[in-house]
Amino acid sequence: MLLFALRLVKCAYGLCLVSLWLLAVPSSALATTVWSGPTISFSKVASADPTLEANQDRITDAVWITRGISGGGIFNAATEELFLGGGSPVDTEWAWDLAGFNAGLEIAASNYENLEFNEWTTAHGGEGGGPPATVGIAGVVHLISDDIYIDIMFTGWGVGPAAGGSFSYLRSTVPEPNTALLLAIGLMGLSSGRLRSVNRRSMIKGRRSA
Repeated sequence: MLLFALRLVKCAYGLCLVSLWLLAVPSSALATTVWSGPTISFSKVASADPTLEANQDRITDAVWITRGISGGGIFNAATEELFLGGGSPVDTEWAWDLAGFNAGLEIAASNYENLEFNEWTTAHGGEGGGPPATVGIAGVVHLISDDIYIDIMFTGWGVGPAAGGSFSYLRSTVPEPNTALLLAIGLMGLSSGRLRSVNRRSMIKGRRSA
């Protein structure tokens, strides 16, 4: 993951050049992140091949959500070939106001500190009748390795062999860019141009005086 860092590197005649650095930081080293950006939709139609990227919601490099053609639960195609029960989708944990968990609490990524998270099957109340119960209600998924919390709401869940493993949901995305950072980037370019101009004039004056 790339992070932006600003650094003051040089000043001349009252003009300072700000350098924008791109830092490669391992996900494990980052602080907890709440994705509060625009909501997007994902859907997998009946009998769509779960091994194809088009039928996976590749949320991050570590989590690709999909579902098998024969139905069953969702799984993480980045590390799993099919739904394996208990721990699937691996590297995720979930929170709903279901199955006796989080009763009466605000189910929102921004409220993650107050929510109880469980593996997917436990969180919705069981593999049998559980998944359809999540349709239309607010949920939160925690991507464990990335330490990202995301608002999610299932909008469809195909039941039975004829449904071909179909499902759909809405989820939040990466927050919009920080306007202060964008302003700093613009000022960086402006200051850089002015500093080069000042340096050129200084060199010309130096040659003349010599």
